Amino acid sequence: TEAAAQDLRHGLAEALAQVSETQRAVLMLRWTQGLSYEQIAAALGISVASAQQHASRARRVVEPLLRRFLGE
Repeated sequence: TEAAAQDLRHGLAEALAQVSETQRAVLMLRWTQGLSYEQIAAALGISVASAQQHASRARRVVEPLLRRFLGE
């Protein structure tokens, strides 16, 4: 339903607000655009290792929050 979708968007926004701007950018490029870490690194002007590290750190924060929000 539209209400459930809106709740999910709100939960995702709250979870993403808990990470840095760079971490958020890396996750969004990876999740929404399907970019590789090489492409993300080039787009953000960071190394591939840094892009991977930002993604890993952000996932450790965001995924548990989303699981709780979704009741898993």
